[in-house]
Amino acid sequence: MAKLVNLGVCAILQKNITTKELVKAIIRVKEEGHYYNNLASRKLFLHLHDEEKKSSDLKLPLTEKEEKFLKLATTEMTYKQIAQLMKISKRAVDKIRNNLFVKLDVHNRVVLAIQAIRNALIPPTA
Repeated sequence: MAKLVNLGVCAILQKNITTKELVKAIIRVKEEGHYYNNLASRKLFLHLHDEEKKSSDLKLPLTEKEEKFLKLATTEMTYKQIAQLMKISKRAVDKIRNNLFVKLDVHNRVVLAIQAIRNALIPPTA
């Protein structure tokens, strides 16, 4: 169900709904942009709660360099500046970044920082 919502589905209805509920759903979609009945809302909530729990339980073994890179990547520093500060090559920084992208299943620096904070890999104020 969450996949449907992520794909842009704005209403989920059971096939045996009443005409009254169908009209209510159409009006709600027009006014609010979405409609999910109680059953759909409950399933979606439970799925999101399970995903959040999985995410918060995530514990990754990070190398010392990966931890240092994560802290620096949440700043406004460029990768070149991070490399200079860490006293490693730009290619080494790229390799660390790419390894973290894979470990955290992300594709850009912003989401990397968000996932690192969400998973308590770095403090929110780093």
